[in-house]
Amino acid sequence: MSCNCSNRRLQVNPTNITFRVVDNDGCPVCGALFYLVCDCESGRYMHAISNKNGTVMFCNVCPGSYFLTQLATAFGYEFDEDAEERIVTVTRNGCVKIDDRNLCLFTVINARIVDEDDELEPPTVEPVDADDVVISGTGEACCKVEVIFPGCRPCCVVVNRDGNWRLDVPCDIVLAEGDSLCVAMCCDSRPRSEEVVVTVGGDIDPDPDPDPVPPPGPGPDPA
Repeated sequence: MSCNCSNRRLQVNPTNITFRVVDNDGCPVCGALFYLVCDCESGRYMHAISNKNGTVMFCNVCPGSYFLTQLATAFGYEFDEDAEERIVTVTRNGCVKIDDRNLCLFTVINARIVDEDDELEPPTVEPVDADDVVISGTGEACCKVEVIFPGCRPCCVVVNRDGNWRLDVPCDIVLAEGDSLCVAMCCDSRPRSEEVVVTVGGDIDPDPDPDPVPPPGPGPDPA
């Protein structure tokens, strides 16, 4: 970034300003737009957009004072549009602070917009036997499937782009006939799906807590 501030007359090397944009779950947000404006007469600015890892990078920033502003974010996310500009300070030795905090401690959070109708469907699970070393099924692509083994031990796996998932049974877990596994789908800030209860060597219950059926009412009074 070039500007007409007095620091340009010093023989110093520009530096890069890098930080991340994540959602409430710490997952990267791609497509958030930021402006960095020089606090000098020129008022020159540069912009950067977060990549697939949520990383924002402003390259070749000279020592001086700047204002950092977020102007937009990715579809399905929201940010505080009324937030004040953040003050960025770059020293001659390349040290960067944002609002008097070290750059390494700076992260921007863009909250995911949760649609109440955007609920995750429970994953499907293939029948499990006691001697199985792999558990598999289907689910929503790129989401996580959580399997809770006996002893309340959770393990997670990501559903591939074809909608399939496979999870190796941990070597220190021995499944037995009648054991119960709880399987659910998780994805960013969307509500967790209902659990699927799998009985080893038995049935798969997609609704472990069905609504109780009320007892029948009294019949008609005899004549």
